[in-house]
Amino acid sequence: MVSGSFSGFWASHSPLSPLASEGVVGLSGVATSLPANGSQGRELQQSLNPLRRFLPLIIILFASQFLLAQQLEENIYNSLDQFIENPSEENLEMLQIKEATFETNVTSEEEKLALLILDCNLGYYNNRFGRTQFAIDWYEKAWKLYEENKFTTYDISEFCLKPLGNLYTITGAFTNAESTIKQYIHLAEEAKNPIQRTSGVINLSVVYHNTGNYQTAILILEKELQNKTITKSQKAALENNLATNLFAIGKTDEAQEIIDRAIKNGSLISAKAYKNAAQIAVRENDFQKAENYLFQAERALSQNPDFSARELAKLYQEQAQLYMMQQKDAEANKSLQKSLHTLLPNLEKDQLPEASMLYAENTFLDVLDGLAHQETDLEIALQYFDLSFYVSQLLSRELNSQEAKILHQLDDRVRSEKCIALLFDNYQNSGDDTLMERAFNYAERSKAVVLSEMQLKRSLLSQHLNDTLLQKEQQLIRKQEALINNLVRAQLSEGSKEDINNITFSLNSLHLELKTVAKEIALKYPEEENTTVAIETIQQKLLEDSARMYYFFFGREVLYTFRISNATMELQKKPITAKFSNILLDYIHSFDTSSKINDDIPKYTKTAFSLYQELDLKNHSKVKNLVIIPDGLLNFVSFEALLTEETNTINYSKMPFLVKAQSLAYNTTAGMYANSSRSEEKNKVLGVFPVFYNTKSELKFSVNESESLDRDMNSTLLMREQATKANFLNEAPRYNILHLSTHASGGDFVIPANIQFIDDVMLLHELYSLDLHPELVVLSACETGIGKLQKGEGAMSVARGFQYAGAKNLLFSLWKVNDLSTAQLMDSFYKSFRKNESAFVSNHLSKLKYLQNGDISTIKKSPYYWSSFVYYGGLSEAKTSYNTLIVFVGLTLLVLFIVVMRKKRT
Repeated sequence: MVSGSFSGFWASHSPLSPLASEGVVGLSGVATSLPANGSQGRELQQSLNPLRRFLPLIIILFASQFLLAQQLEENIYNSLDQFIENPSEENLEMLQIKEATFETNVTSEEEKLALLILDCNLGYYNNRFGRTQFAIDWYEKAWKLYEENKFTTYDISEFCLKPLGNLYTITGAFTNAESTIKQYIHLAEEAKNPIQRTSGVINLSVVYHNTGNYQTAILILEKELQNKTITKSQKAALENNLATNLFAIGKTDEAQEIIDRAIKNGSLISAKAYKNAAQIAVRENDFQKAENYLFQAERALSQNPDFSARELAKLYQEQAQLYMMQQKDAEANKSLQKSLHTLLPNLEKDQLPEASMLYAENTFLDVLDGLAHQETDLEIALQYFDLSFYVSQLLSRELNSQEAKILHQLDDRVRSEKCIALLFDNYQNSGDDTLMERAFNYAERSKAVVLSEMQLKRSLLSQHLNDTLLQKEQQLIRKQEALINNLVRAQLSEGSKEDINNITFSLNSLHLELKTVAKEIALKYPEEENTTVAIETIQQKLLEDSARMYYFFFGREVLYTFRISNATMELQKKPITAKFSNILLDYIHSFDTSSKINDDIPKYTKTAFSLYQELDLKNHSKVKNLVIIPDGLLNFVSFEALLTEETNTINYSKMPFLVKAQSLAYNTTAGMYANSSRSEEKNKVLGVFPVFYNTKSELKFSVNESESLDRDMNSTLLMREQATKANFLNEAPRYNILHLSTHASGGDFVIPANIQFIDDVMLLHELYSLDLHPELVVLSACETGIGKLQKGEGAMSVARGFQYAGAKNLLFSLWKVNDLSTAQLMDSFYKSFRKNESAFVSNHLSKLKYLQNGDISTIKKSPYYWSSFVYYGGLSEAKTSYNTLIVFVGLTLLVLFIVVMRKKRT
């Protein structure tokens, strides 16, 4: 496949075309009320005997109410029938207004069923008119109505859940798509409906394809192809999706064989088949063949009476990508404009659309990015990119789960890099400092987006503590994370299918509720957007902290470094060469085992100094403190253990570690650093020490650590059997410092990051579900800063879990730590902390004291033992204790007295 600065053919916004039944929702299957049986009739007659003289009036009232109810039901169906006879966007608007009136008056089961059918049709027609997000809203409303009333006579899977799952896929809400599709697969299995089940498998494979789970998609597709009940069209769709996933993992020959067979026997002459064939042709660098396939795809699409404007716009955009690969700029621009005007038919030729004209449709993203890529004028190019960011934000508002939002923001990350590249090149030519500041804002807006959004929500709630709407949102978010945690646990323990389905159903219902609340909040607080912090604010904070900031942005091929002082800002662009990558990886892997550095000290010293040079840290001048905002693999780098000079010594105490030159603090974003503040609350520590006595996991020196904590701090300790998860959850909200001395893991591709208690393991999503606000969390355990690395968002680690739960400052580890050296470091840390009440200062001093400690052997002074713990948070200065102040004042007075007495003598 041809590569370039523009996103490649078959971009992430181009999901497979799923097979789904999205036809007009029929009016069949309407339930009618059954007559009462004989005994019920007699009981009713007896109860009416005392009211016989009022019977005529009662009959009149009952008849009028019955007629009104019947009239309302018929009105709903008649309104729908009239619209279907003449469907148009104008009539659709009128029908939606009527629906709002109907909704306020329905009471009977029949009326609610009629409303459900109307809502499904509104979803269908909004989708036909290209109003994707409105379609999702209507389908979600219909699903909620169905769940509340359990209409057993209505096929909710066919007319609501199938199209809803497909629309979630189209808009990138893959988490919602997966749970919705699995839900109707479950319903199909219960109803013994193999046709619907197969449709679900086809659509589920689309979700897996678009989230990169190609092998999983292939597995379920191949399994379903063995099903003898599938229809001819379903077999064709299964094979199409199988070919696409085989192509994605590089099995081009197998994919080509399937496509050729389908085209030859005429089983899959469709737009999606030709588009797949075009992909393979591109892989073979046969661009002319690919163009012909796409033109055939366009013809096949036009012959489909139900094709949508979105499908045509997407096809034009894919044609444009193909032209751009061949550097046919004029043809590419023409196709992009055709795509844009298909989505915005009222847009004038060559007009830049306004934000108000755009809507939540992900085809816009590729089109606007493509137009930006072709634009030679910097400002117009950035305007196109900003419009793309705007559409992305509209799409993001519809997502609730962290996983969905993290996947969604990956494209924003790539878009930010393109903007930074444009601004950097123009800055190099013009020297205009404002361009550099704009580049910084693009970098900041794509860093830890999901975590920053959660902190913004917490900040808004802190400003409006009595707002029940904001309180409800937080409760729903925590409930969602708890349910996801239950789902992960059920899957890991191979729980029953019924339990997993029940959790999935609950998540779907919760999603709808959370989405409704989020929209209400957006209307109530429209000004609350996740904006970047002003560079002047950062510089003022750096001035107060006597610090300099190194802000890294790890691109695909380039590392950008923003060096910011209290008065200046510099931007450096460094190609990510094989040499740099090897040095970085060698340094990170130096800490894989306790013996690796000691086995080859010269290799380590060379690597540590080389990385220091590669990152150009020598330009930090003589500032007192350094603030590191890492990115990408730099999240796993302990900067303190880098060497500032070449050295031949093998004595660690004499090595020129960076920690000896400056005090270092880290943070996730510049905004989090700028907003950090110091609490004046009296410190109360909760210490958790499972110890794991008499097991292979025993942490015997953890007891020493607990004794140090108990001696130096106002603390409550949960020791051994008391260190249960339940006790921690119950006690943690009462303390402003949490110290956990235990085992932890960064997880793997199956098990998420986790931390252990004496009786249970706490997985990452359970951490997310907590509502904690400690000033400091000390994670005295292995790999608490390690986890699956999500580009832009960072490591999905235990530390991030505590950040998400509300922790302000953290001290955590980057590799498997040694029990004894950790206890020694923590002893020094808390002795310092008791005096200065600054975690930032105490962390720095504990490392220096460790290196200076004559009782520790040279081998144990390897950076492996002391540099694992990194501090993320504010740079609080050391407090001067009352006793120290008295001594200082006393000495000052004594010196003044001596000076005065000497003057008198002379």
